[in-house]
Amino acid sequence: LSDAAKKAFAQIGELAANEDETAAQQAEKVKAIIDSLPDDVRNEMKNYIKSVVETAFEKIKSEFQ
Repeated sequence: LSDAAKKAFAQIGELAANEDETAAQQAEKVKAIIDSLPDDVRNEMKNYIKSVVETAFEKIKSEFQ
């Protein structure tokens, strides 16, 4: 991951850890972070998340076969 994507994920992680805000407040701030990113970083993050989810799904699927 690029430094920009790592930084954005870190910011989002910090927001998620903040229990003083509602889910709606956190979601609004996450959207603001993502909206502030260049398209290439947003796409990089989307592809990374997709890859992680697909890998996890395949691992779970293989355990049930």
